[in-house]
Amino acid sequence: MSFEGKYAGTMNVAMSKGKTVKGCEATFVLKNQTLLCDLSKLGKMPGKIKIELPVKVGKDGSLSAEPESEAGVMKMPMGFKFKLRLEKLENAWVDGHEISFTLKVYGQMMGTKYPTSIDFRGEAK
Repeated sequence: MSFEGKYAGTMNVAMSKGKTVKGCEATFVLKNQTLLCDLSKLGKMPGKIKIELPVKVGKDGSLSAEPESEAGVMKMPMGFKFKLRLEKLENAWVDGHEISFTLKVYGQMMGTKYPTSIDFRGEAK
């Protein structure tokens, strides 16, 4: 069974300093053992997040990823960019019709960590 494809759904996002955005529409793509998504402006966040996380897909549809692996990039105004690192990928699975996961990533700038947590559930397009 192929688990690759586009999955459209909604996500809840929790960012640093207690900021949350609920019910955002998003589309994640699972392709070549990589989880991909371009997230434009979330709430009042001034930048964009690009998720590009290498994942392992088990025969049972479980998803896993190596902690501290590069998970994408956050692009801020005025050309600032910082890499996102994976803290955890939790409750992650795909069955070809649906996908669900909690993705915890962080960016680090000048010694300060900026964590972001994404809870996503979507259906195949």
